Amino acid sequence: MAKHVWQSNSGRVFQSKAEAEKEDCRYTVHRLIGNDSIGIVRFILNQPLDKVNELLNALIELKKHNNYM
Repeated sequence: MAKHVWQSNSGRVFQSKAEAEKEDCRYTVHRLIGNDSIGIVRFILNQPLDKVNELLNALIELKKHNNYM
């Protein structure tokens, strides 16, 4: 029987959809704030997925506003 796997946007493969989604969020945060903010990324990874998504959406909106200022 074949196992079902999920691939994240970073290209990594996971055995659970939740882990792939968490990796997608981590990948997006790294892309938004850079690799020099590892402490922030670790903090974010310990948050529930809905809070991480909320933060990512806020970061995206902030970035949009900063581009117009």
